[in-house]
Amino acid sequence: MSGPRLLVSVGVKADHAARLERAAPGLELVAIRDDGSVDGPDDYIDIAFLSPDMWFGASQHLFRYLGRSVKWLHTSSAGVDHPAFKRVLDSGIRLSNGGGTQAKPIAQWVLLFMLAGAKGLRQWEDDRVARRWQSHQSDELTGRVCGVIGLGAIGLEVARLAKCLAMETIGLRRTPTPMEHLDRVLGMEGLDELLAQSDFVVICAPLNEQSRHMIGRDQMARMKPSAWLLNIGRGAIIDEPALIEALQAGQIAGAALDVFEKEPLPDDSPLWTLPNVYVTPHNAGSSPLSVERSVEVFAQNLERFVRDEPLLTEVYEAG
Repeated sequence: MSGPRLLVSVGVKADHAARLERAAPGLELVAIRDDGSVDGPDDYIDIAFLSPDMWFGASQHLFRYLGRSVKWLHTSSAGVDHPAFKRVLDSGIRLSNGGGTQAKPIAQWVLLFMLAGAKGLRQWEDDRVARRWQSHQSDELTGRVCGVIGLGAIGLEVARLAKCLAMETIGLRRTPTPMEHLDRVLGMEGLDELLAQSDFVVICAPLNEQSRHMIGRDQMARMKPSAWLLNIGRGAIIDEPALIEALQAGQIAGAALDVFEKEPLPDDSPLWTLPNVYVTPHNAGSSPLSVERSVEVFAQNLERFVRDEPLLTEVYEAG
C-alpha cells in the first residue's frame, strides 16, 4: 500500500517510526540530518514534521522543501509568529502546531527561576565561587503572588505548579472567565492590577500586534520593587531597553529570560552581565519528553490527515 512521504529528523525516524507507520499505513519516512542531507529520495515530500530536536539543526534546511510538493507542515512549537510560518500559510500549505506539548518543561523552568529569585541563588553561587561561608536572607514562595499573562497550556501549567507551592495566582486573558488553578482571572484591562499585585510576573502570551511591547517603561513602573519578571513567551512582548533601564536602576528585583527581541542575544547586551538577570537561550522547553509528546500529537494529526479529517491543532493565521 502506497502512503505519503514524510520528512522527519534522524531521531524521530530512529525512535518513533513504528508509531508513525501505524498512523499512516504505507508511510515512507525520509530523515533529514543537521547538515541538510537526507537518507532517502527527496524528489517529492508530502508532509514535513518540525520536531523539537530539529530546531537548532535541520530546521534551517527543512524549509527549502516547502516550495516543492509539501502539503502539510506540523511544527512542535506552540508559537507560529515567525515570518517563515506566514510564508507557509501564504503558499497554501496547511500548518498545525504542537499546542501544549512543551508546557511541563517550560513551566518547570519558570518554577526554577521563581525559586532562584526567592531563595537568592545568585548570592549563594557568588559566595561559593569566592569560597565565602556567609549566611544571607532568603525568602520562600508560600503566599507570594504569581501573575500569569497568557493562559494557554503553558500558563495554566505555571499556575498549577504555583498553587502546589501555596502561592496566590492571578491570570490575564482576553476573556476573564474562571479557570482551574487561578484564584482570579482578569481581562486585558486588568494588566496594571496584575503588575501591581504580583511578586512574580510570568509572560506566557503569544506575540501579536496587541502584545508587542505590552510590558514597557510605564508597566514596569507599576511593578513592586521586589518583583521578578519572567518571560517564556516572545522577546518582543517586553520593551527590552526599558527592561534594562529598570534592572539597572533597581526598579524591579530581577528578571529571568528565555526569549529576546533579537536572537541569539547580541554579545554586547547588558542582559548578559547584569547581576539580577538569568539568561537561557530560548531553551526552556528542552526535554526528551517534549519529543515524545510532540510525536504523539503529530501522529494523531497524521491519522486524521490520511483520512481527510480536520486536524486537531491546525493553524489558520500566523502570529
